[in-house]
Amino acid sequence: MTRKVSTPLSRNDWIKAGQQMLIKSGIDSVRVETLAQNIGITRGSFYHHFKGRNELLQEILLDWKSRATDQVIRRLKNTHYPPKQQLAIIFNLPTRGDSAKEAADFELAIRAWARRDKMARKMMEEVDQFRLNYIEELIVSLGYSEKEAAQRAFLLYSYLVTISLSDPNDWRPGLFESDDEIFALLLPAL
Repeated sequence: MTRKVSTPLSRNDWIKAGQQMLIKSGIDSVRVETLAQNIGITRGSFYHHFKGRNELLQEILLDWKSRATDQVIRRLKNTHYPPKQQLAIIFNLPTRGDSAKEAADFELAIRAWARRDKMARKMMEEVDQFRLNYIEELIVSLGYSEKEAAQRAFLLYSYLVTISLSDPNDWRPGLFESDDEIFALLLPAL
């Protein structure tokens, strides 16, 4: 049964609906018919905005890259904070409340999708490399050699991915006194 929508759905509305379906049920459930049924409208609006499902999937990936990487790095660069402070902000991103949980759910859904789809895998690899490069650039500016910066960036990024995709309550209690202790292990003072 369709409902009357008072305002037409935008392209972005469809992208958001696709993202929510991806998070909730995985990539196989991101289908035009399913999305239309969930929204309560016919498929016509979808085809007004997209040529087909593949275009929607590409837009979901581009939106994820923009929000979870490009915008974050642009905001950090615009703060003009010193590199170590920018790294501390990055380090704390996975634990910054409800928005961090939503971002982690989206990231997990993208990574699960990327395990079986070339287009998603290519975008995920691009995002991972872009994030790693930025972290490495910040670490080099602290005085580390390029090799050591690359190693530390990899460790820091691996930690960030792991912590964002897991429940901190599942970690061994008492292993670390605080996040500051972990940060100091990854980036000791020179």
